[in-house]
Amino acid sequence: MYQYCIDALHLSEAEAYLRIEAARASRRHPLVLTMLEDGRLHLSGIGVLAPQLKKLNRVDGEALLARAIHKTKSQIKVLVAGLVPKPDVPPSIRKVPEKRKQTEQEALRKDASVAPSENHPSSEEATTSGRSHPEPSNKPAPASPDPRAKVEPLSASR
Repeated sequence: MYQYCIDALHLSEAEAYLRIEAARASRRHPLVLTMLEDGRLHLSGIGVLAPQLKKLNRVDGEALLARAIHKTKSQIKVLVAGLVPKPDVPPSIRKVPEKRKQTEQEALRKDASVAPSENHPSSEEATTSGRSHPEPSNKPAPASPDPRAKVEPLSASR
């Protein structure tokens, strides 16, 4: 089914996964397809609800689906976290890295790169010579910041 969705229907991997999850959830809870059809529930929401719907009987599953009507994906995650709360994240303490002291050579290089030289005209000369922007430097671009951890709800209130 997954390969068919990707090759024949030209869906992305994520789209194929969500549709297959919705189809599997609808076997046990046929109301899922009706809600998807009339717009009360979306595929992303079904993807979040599907693991919980597998564990619930039809009556409890329909009650959960009714609570998820017209909710966003993040609101549905909070709803699911309220049903199945996760334990708190253990506290951790870690040492803050020390600032690196600047050596004299680095300070001299920094001062030399800031001071105007004969090769680079001053800002006044650059504007009078017709160039309004200084020449780009060949310095590497700053490194991108570390990716942040995702914030997931642990329970309805946390």
